[in-house]
Amino acid sequence: MTKTDTMRLTRTRRSIAAVLLGAVALLGAACGSSPSGSPNGGSNSATTAPGGNNPGNGSGPKATTGGGSSSTSSTPSSTSVAPTSTLADALTTAYKTETGALATYQNVISTLGSVKPFANVVSSEQQHVATLTNLMAEYGVSLPQAAAGQSSPSTLSLACDLGVSTEQHVIAMYDAAMEKVTDYADVSHAFATMRSTSAENHLPAFQHC
Repeated sequence: MTKTDTMRLTRTRRSIAAVLLGAVALLGAACGSSPSGSPNGGSNSATTAPGGNNPGNGSGPKATTGGGSSSTSSTPSSTSVAPTSTLADALTTAYKTETGALATYQNVISTLGSVKPFANVVSSEQQHVATLTNLMAEYGVSLPQAAAGQSSPSTLSLACDLGVSTEQHVIAMYDAAMEKVTDYADVSHAFATMRSTSAENHLPAFQHC
């Protein structure tokens, strides 16, 4: 591994660590204000690779009910393969999709107030955007304009329906994008982590709110 690869891996690990630390902080906040076991977009911790289950912010293997961010026991090292247009497209698409989801949830909060699970999920989405921003900088991919997001419905019930469709879109995006980044261990790991967060934490939170 070259010196450049080592530096890239170190920065990527820090970025993913920031996501996981933010998720742990959300867990503390969620547990202090929500009934035990109720979906709220909170987070959990685990020790293996991406997976997880239930509302919240975080990632990792099947997590306990209540949402979860799962720490990984190790972070895959980046490869020496140079970035390609396929990688650039995957990172750009992920960035636009995640900033669109973040903006949508912020629009809901602006309209309805700091309601759950939106308040918790927004913090998670901000970590996702930060992770993608760092990866794009590492690989020299130009940062596109952030997406504007969708307007907020007038009721929480309709906003939660919007959250469900938004997360389903995010999950489908990662399913397609992960097939394009298999040569980049750090990007593949980050995509899998964020996909797990959406599928097994955010989506259930919106389905139950």
